[in-house]
Amino acid sequence: MVGDHTAVRLLLIRHAESANNASWTGDAAAFFRLRSADPDLTERGREQATRLAAHLERVGDEPHELITSPLLRALQTTAPISSALQFPSRVWVDVHELGGVFTGDPGEPASIRPQPGLSRAAIEAEVPGIDASSVPVDGWWNGTHEGEAERLDRVARVADALRLKARAFPDQRVMIVTHGGFASRLIAALVGVSPTTWFNLANTSCSEFELLDDQVRVLSLNDTRHLHGIRAMPAYRLT
Repeated sequence: MVGDHTAVRLLLIRHAESANNASWTGDAAAFFRLRSADPDLTERGREQATRLAAHLERVGDEPHELITSPLLRALQTTAPISSALQFPSRVWVDVHELGGVFTGDPGEPASIRPQPGLSRAAIEAEVPGIDASSVPVDGWWNGTHEGEAERLDRVARVADALRLKARAFPDQRVMIVTHGGFASRLIAALVGVSPTTWFNLANTSCSEFELLDDQVRVLSLNDTRHLHGIRAMPAYRLT
């Protein structure tokens, strides 16, 4: 509640540590040679996701919506949250990571090889009870590599949808499990700063906002209190 207004409370969650995250050494060229198009979580990532789910359950953070990206690392982060909160999740394809599903180095366009996204059945197998009805039966990704103009359009589309929700359904709690790059762009769009502004978000970090029809309140950024005692990879641009 802000003044006489009501707000949508938005919790943006970055996925837990993936195999790609763990392979980062600071050498971008080597990273992109080995990078998986749609990696699993690491053992540490699964522990991070479990800790996050337990934290959300402990603080009684019950959502009206639990939304996830269709990428595997986000689904594997969402599954324990959905289980702990006993609340079903749904896929929102538009909150996937920048670029889509691909192998290769974005700095060398000729090396890019688009890859297929998970099928609806594969997504449903990862997260019991998930609503994947928005996902085509044969897979969610369209087989291209997303360029900058497409990224900006998608981020704006999600930001506009969240603003519309704030006007139409105030007092709701929305959790979105997404990715470092996309979350940074979305935060920039919501608070009205340049898309080149980078918000450094660690794995399973929580960033909380109140969305009103005329303003955004930033309540927290990059909250990782639930990871106390777990050695975490530093946050960085490559996801």
